[in-house]
Amino acid sequence: MSKRPQISVIIPVYNVEAYLEECLQSVAAQTFAPLEVIVVNDGSSDASGDICKSFLERYPNWLYVKQSNQGVAAARKNGLERAQGEYLAFVDSDDVLSPEYFSSLWVVREQTVADLVIAPMCRFTEDKENSFGPEGTFWNERVLAGVTRARVFENFSAALALCGKLFSRDLANKAGLTFPSLRTGDDILPSIQLLAGAQTLALAPGAKYYYRQARPLSQSSSGVNRFEGLFEGFLQAKKHLVNTCRYNELAPGFERVRFICLTSFMEKFGLNKTQRALLKAHKDDLKVPLFARRNWPWKLRLRVSFLSLCLRCGLPYDKAVKFLRRLCCFR
Repeated sequence: MSKRPQISVIIPVYNVEAYLEECLQSVAAQTFAPLEVIVVNDGSSDASGDICKSFLERYPNWLYVKQSNQGVAAARKNGLERAQGEYLAFVDSDDVLSPEYFSSLWVVREQTVADLVIAPMCRFTEDKENSFGPEGTFWNERVLAGVTRARVFENFSAALALCGKLFSRDLANKAGLTFPSLRTGDDILPSIQLLAGAQTLALAPGAKYYYRQARPLSQSSSGVNRFEGLFEGFLQAKKHLVNTCRYNELAPGFERVRFICLTSFMEKFGLNKTQRALLKAHKDDLKVPLFARRNWPWKLRLRVSFLSLCLRCGLPYDKAVKFLRRLCCFR
């Protein structure tokens, strides 16, 4: 490209022929012009590669990269190494963007001079669309800096999803952006790295990122073997916050999100013997400092105490919760 693009968009692709064209078409239809699109084919065995190439023929600002199957972490890293843009963004290959997505992000970036701009993620299935979860007044804010930065944890997708974010190349370099190779939970560490490293976070409620929920064979659609990845992802993120001296500032929000995610999984899917052994081996890593939970709702503080009791006594948390629910005293 003759002129350096303002934004580079990186799209890892693996066996998503049923959804890929819709995703790429939404990227091609963006109203924001100075855009570089890098599509990384992670060794797909279906028609995904052919679909990617058909867009490459129509759009000279698109780059197609093919690699052997190494996983989404390697694909993201490969795309990032080739990106030329001043700002960077990731898009999952089964998701969809609103036409003004990048225009809205860029307007907010120019108005706020933020090095990280976050868009709301709206999840959808084949027959309906809805919000990604309870948001309250979160998106009424415009800029999160200083003591208000921790408010980002009020919205799970804003805190933990790598997609739905526009960030500067300088921030990526300064934060040491890392892509862990995990079965699930691979967004957690890079997202926390960006949040911890950004000087200013800005919110762009007009930029809509549509997240496809529960497609067949997607890692997010099944509870099988997900716990280890989530646990490791949060553990890596906590270590990063401690090592960068940002833990005390962000601990109330981070620990709340971590606790809810992990315990919700345990209560919904249960744990196998290997996963229970993992909890036992890392029970100290699950402790939530008093200062971090001091202002949590009392029911959530009670659940923290109950998990600590289960770990101390060697009781399986998921089974203990089911037992208490039968007694109608644990909600």
